[in-house]
Amino acid sequence: MTSYARISAVAIVCALTHDVSAQVRTAVSDTTRPPDTTRAVDTTVSPRTPSKLAERIAKSRRKSGAPQLPQFSFQDTLRGRFCSERYNQKPAVDRAFFRSTADYFRYSPQFFVLPYQETPLRTTVAPFGLTNSRVNWVLSGMPVTLFEHVPEMDGMADAEDLPTTGDQSAYLLPGPVGLLFGGDQATATLVAAPESLSTTDAHSTMFVDKGTDDYAMTRGRYAKRFGSGRRVDLSIGYRNVGAGYLTSDDTYHYAGDIYEPIGSRWGLRTEGWLYTRDGKFEIGSPLGMMPVGRYRFERHAAVSLMRADSAHRARTEVRYEHARQGSHYGSQIGRWFDQIGHGVSANREWISGAAMFRIRGQGNILKYDNGVVGKDRTTGDLSVSMIRPVGGFQTAVAVGSRYDKDFKALPYAVVTALRERRTSLLNLSLGYAERAPTMHELYLPYIQSLLVSGGLPYADSGNTGLVKEKQLVGSMYGELGTRDNAIGVSATGGRIENAVEWVRQVGPAVTLHTPVNVTRQFSAVSASARFRITDVARFHAGAGYSHVDRTDNRPRYYAPETQAFAGLELHWNWTQKLVHLRGYGELVYTGPYHGYVEEDLGDRVLANGTVSFQMGGFRFFYVFRNMFDIQYDSRDYMPTLGRYVSYGFVWNFLN
Repeated sequence: MTSYARISAVAIVCALTHDVSAQVRTAVSDTTRPPDTTRAVDTTVSPRTPSKLAERIAKSRRKSGAPQLPQFSFQDTLRGRFCSERYNQKPAVDRAFFRSTADYFRYSPQFFVLPYQETPLRTTVAPFGLTNSRVNWVLSGMPVTLFEHVPEMDGMADAEDLPTTGDQSAYLLPGPVGLLFGGDQATATLVAAPESLSTTDAHSTMFVDKGTDDYAMTRGRYAKRFGSGRRVDLSIGYRNVGAGYLTSDDTYHYAGDIYEPIGSRWGLRTEGWLYTRDGKFEIGSPLGMMPVGRYRFERHAAVSLMRADSAHRARTEVRYEHARQGSHYGSQIGRWFDQIGHGVSANREWISGAAMFRIRGQGNILKYDNGVVGKDRTTGDLSVSMIRPVGGFQTAVAVGSRYDKDFKALPYAVVTALRERRTSLLNLSLGYAERAPTMHELYLPYIQSLLVSGGLPYADSGNTGLVKEKQLVGSMYGELGTRDNAIGVSATGGRIENAVEWVRQVGPAVTLHTPVNVTRQFSAVSASARFRITDVARFHAGAGYSHVDRTDNRPRYYAPETQAFAGLELHWNWTQKLVHLRGYGELVYTGPYHGYVEEDLGDRVLANGTVSFQMGGFRFFYVFRNMFDIQYDSRDYMPTLGRYVSYGFVWNFLN
C-alpha cells in the first residue's frame, strides 16, 4: 500500500469516528472538574459577568442531563494549579511548526533537542546538559517510560515515539515537580493533556503533513462527552518515510480512553496506547552511513474503578496496568529485547477544609528478557501527597518511597509553591529522589555487532555493579508581566550522586558503550521574553546556559552549554474573506559541542519559517526548515540534507 493510500485510509477512519463509540478514549479527567473551593482568591482580577459562550455551555450541560454534582480528582487539581498556562508550549509550537513531542522543548533553551536528521529517525531531549533519560513523560495523566535499545546506546528516549494526536496542552515543568505526577526523575517533566470536554458537542482534529524525502504523516482525533456523563476519545496516527529513502520507516499510533459513569458515585475508566515502528536506523562512521533494520513496539493498557462518597468530597480508585515493550535490530546486531509489566494500585483522595490529600499504594512486576537471560523485578510504592493554599501561594507536598527487592528502599520527596497573578508568576520547587538502574542497564549481555563506530567494531554491555542514584534538585521560575507580554527567568541546579550514564570506551579493537555510576553537579539558567502587539504581531526570544561538573572528567558528548532563539509571527485577519493569514520566522542558535568523534559540532544559526492561512476550523501551512540551506552535521558523520520543506493542513471538521 502506498503512503498516499495509507493516508487516505487514516483520513476515512477519522471521519467515520463521528459515528463510532466502541473504540474510545476520554479526556484526562475521569470526572468533571470541580469548583476549586480550595484555591486562594486572586484579588488582582476583577469579577466578570458570564459571557454568551459560558451561558451556552451551561445551557448545554442542563439539556444533556449530565451529573451536576461536583466531582474531583487529585491529578486534575495538580494540573489545574501547577500547570500554569505560562508553561504551556502548545500555542507557540502551533504558531511555528509541529511534528513530534520533541518540539514542545524547542523554545526552552535549557533543553537540548537533538534530531539525528530532519527526516524522522530519532530525536532526543537532554535537560540542563544531562544525559540518559532525565525527562518524566506524563501523557493524559499517565507516566510513560519508553524502552528501546539503539546502536551507540545512550539510554535516552526517542521523543518521536510518543503519541501527540490528542494533545491540547503541553506543560513543560522544570525541576522536581514531576514527582507529584508519578514520575521517577527530579529533573524535568512534560505534562501533555487532551482537550477538556465541557459540552456534549463532538470535537475532532485531522493533521496531515507531507515533506521532503518522501515523508508523510497523518493524525486524527475524535472526542465526545455524552449526556450520560460518558466520555469518549479516539486518536490514530500514521507516519511513513518511503522505501526509496535510506531510513524507510512505518509508524502507527492508536490511543483510546473511555470513562463510563455507573450511577452517581461509581465510574469505570479504560485506557490504551498501541505503537509500532518498523523501518531502518542508521549511525554515521568514517566509512559512511550504516543502516540497520529497526523494529519496536509499545503496548499499554489500564482499567480503573472509582467510587466517590455521597458528598463527592472523597474518592477511592483501584487500578490495573499492563505494559509490553519490545526492541529488535537487524542481523548486524541480531538481538531481541522484551519487557512485560503488570501493576496494581489503589488511591484514596479527599478534601479537608482548604486542603486536598491523597494516599497511594502500588505494586509492580516487570519481566525482562534479552534473549540470553531473563530477569524479574518486583517493586512497591507508597506515598502521601497534599495540596493547599498557603498565603498567596498554591503549595503541594509529596513524601513516599519505592521498594525494590534488589535495591531496597528508594525514598523521594518534593515540595513546590506557586503564586500566579495577572502580572506575575513565581514558582519554587525542591525535590529528592532515589532511583534504581533499569534491568537493561544491569543485565544487557555483551554484544559485538557488525556495525562500525569511530572506525572500530561497535559493542555494548550492561553493568551488574551499578548502584542506585540519589538526586537532589531545586528550581526557580519567575515571570513579570501578563501571559501575552512578559519577561521570565529560570534557574535549576542540583546534584546526582551515582548517576547512571552510558559512557564510551574506545579500546584497541572495539568501541564499547556501557553504563557506569558517576556523580554530577549541574546548574542551568535561562531568560525569555514574549510580546504581543495587538493581534498583528507576536515576538518571543530566549537564551540559556548550562554547566555540568563530572567526577570522572569525561567529555560532555552532545551537550552544548549555550542556546538561543528568536521568533516573530505576523498575523492579518482578512475580515472580508473570513481568512487569517500568518507568517512566522525564527533564528535558532546552537552552541558548540562534541560528538563521540567529531569535536566541532554545533556553533550554528539556522533559520526556519512558516506561512499559513486559516478559514474557520481549517488551516493550511507551508514550512521551511534550514531555510538558507546550511550544511552541517548534528551527530558524528551524519550530514544534513540541507533545506527541508513540508506542507499540510490541520482541520477541526466537527468542532
